[in-house]
Amino acid sequence: MALFPVTPPGRSDQRIWLAANSGQARPLTAGPPENADCYPSVSPDGQDLYFLRLDSAGSGSLCLQSLAGSPAVELVRNINGWAGYYGNYYPAWVSIYYLNKIMATGKLVVSNVESRHFELETGRGRLVLLPEEGSTGVAKDLEKYAGKVAMVVGTLTSEPNIYMRGPLMRVNSVSLVQSPTPAGSDEESSAAGIASFTIAWPYLVVQVKNLARVEIWAVPTGTGITEKDYQLLGQAVKKSEIAGQQLWTFPIPDKPILATEIFAKGFNRAWRSRGFPCPSPGPPALIIPWVRPIKLFKVV
Repeated sequence: MALFPVTPPGRSDQRIWLAANSGQARPLTAGPPENADCYPSVSPDGQDLYFLRLDSAGSGSLCLQSLAGSPAVELVRNINGWAGYYGNYYPAWVSIYYLNKIMATGKLVVSNVESRHFELETGRGRLVLLPEEGSTGVAKDLEKYAGKVAMVVGTLTSEPNIYMRGPLMRVNSVSLVQSPTPAGSDEESSAAGIASFTIAWPYLVVQVKNLARVEIWAVPTGTGITEKDYQLLGQAVKKSEIAGQQLWTFPIPDKPILATEIFAKGFNRAWRSRGFPCPSPGPPALIIPWVRPIKLFKVV
């Protein structure tokens, strides 16, 4: 598959065309004759096309159109540029970088290559960390947790950088992953428990020890609410484990949730062998409440 701008014979308007592997080509964009389309860029998931639509020789708009064929939507208006020495509109007026939001866990280290910065050493390689613009407190947290195992939430970008030590990550939040502490007995070292339940956008994050299953529950608003009314939001996913210290995450739901409390419930390995978690002899399920009324939602 290839994308390219084409001006049909006898016409003045330029459109973005798609050439299939078979060699057949067809126009993807359409518009009035006084416009011209250029700089095509396909989203990483292969679903959308971004392009610049010129309305004059020196001005245009950034547009988005589904590759399935929906009409183009104007995203940014009044982008100004230069037609170039040969009227080919290069260099390009716009550069599009696709952001990949991730969460990574590893050892946070300081590097002095090129200039002082932070890096995260993970099992899959090294990430170069720079605070996201507007993310308050991130720089202080990077300094605070240097040399320790930390969980970092941020965006992988393809933007140019001087470090060349690994992919660049714009960091939104940093939190410490609790290190295992020496136990006085085998019973202490194998004890299961929940250490913390926090938000590291876009995830709910639960730090636990020696658990086989972690569930996220909500207590709905209203009167006369009993345990049978509690809503299971879903099961968290284990992201990492170091000497029994585990990190579980659950994506913050897209749809609004009205609840007086959201809590994590953990089950030890003995309970897992019995199948579905249910009341049984021994310690009860471990609960860390979110102790304030909240409306949990995702801002887009």
